[in-house]
Amino acid sequence: MNLNFPEIKSFALMIDLDGSLKTESWDKNYEDKIKVHEKVYRFKIRPHIKEFLTIMGRLGDIYINTKATSRYCSKFIKFMDISNLITGYISRDELVLKNRYRKIILIDNDHEIALEKIHFLKKHADKVETILIPTYRGNDSDKELLKLISEIRVKAG
Repeated sequence: MNLNFPEIKSFALMIDLDGSLKTESWDKNYEDKIKVHEKVYRFKIRPHIKEFLTIMGRLGDIYINTKATSRYCSKFIKFMDISNLITGYISRDELVLKNRYRKIILIDNDHEIALEKIHFLKKHADKVETILIPTYRGNDSDKELLKLISEIRVKAG
């Protein structure tokens, strides 16, 4: 793996998909659904995602990550209509960041999984920080992404 990047960028945000940006359920009230690998997923997207990503995109690169496959991740990105707001994604079968960074901020809802991701991210950044976000449970009045904006602005420098 070649880690010689053409330039070092100042900041990237890595956001967990499952539990942080969306929730899944068999509940029929979850009207949004997609089919991946012959399985149908019913889910809800965390409120304010586009507003959050638009603001964060002004600070640096944005990656979505999942422990699932790249096909799974790309289907959700397409459904959420956020492909123009992100730099890329990291999945179980696609572990590529496009640049080297001075700092990466990881947003995740699971402390143990975040610790696993930090090891990978340290290969791509001088510094990695983690922000734990409460797991999204489908609440339409959720404002957790908006609450993170000022904290991330400070951490991004």
